[in-house]
Amino acid sequence: MKKLALIVFSLFSVVSTAQTIVISNDSISAKKQVPEPQFVVLVPYGKLTSFGDVAIKVTKVVDSRCPSDVICVWAGNVGIEYSVYKDGKFVEDCKAILEAKEEFVSLLETGGTSLAALSVHPYPKTSEEKISQKDYIFNVVWKQN
Repeated sequence: MKKLALIVFSLFSVVSTAQTIVISNDSISAKKQVPEPQFVVLVPYGKLTSFGDVAIKVTKVVDSRCPSDVICVWAGNVGIEYSVYKDGKFVEDCKAILEAKEEFVSLLETGGTSLAALSVHPYPKTSEEKISQKDYIFNVVWKQN
């Protein structure tokens, strides 16, 4: 019974304080709080990720962000291409650009669901090799209207 109570409390805590999840090396941490009733979902590159009756799949990433260990005049951005599916059927291919200073970038607006990109991980560093497409993970805010 105590385990059940702990699980319910943990689930309630996550739902009531939806936060951005940041993954770095082998640790995970929450960074930004997102207003309720929104959820932040990790969307890995190349994987079909469902949000109710709609789904997206990131198909291409163009990362021109300034490496974190360099001082740059322009912070850069991340361009993404993604496919949208509804009820398991392909709908359209889309593009979006995540600027360094923008909070949210709209990815999808339907009658009952809105998706917005919040952040992209990993962040580039000059000391590391170029980031492989398959290593990108997007934090997407999911809101059901």
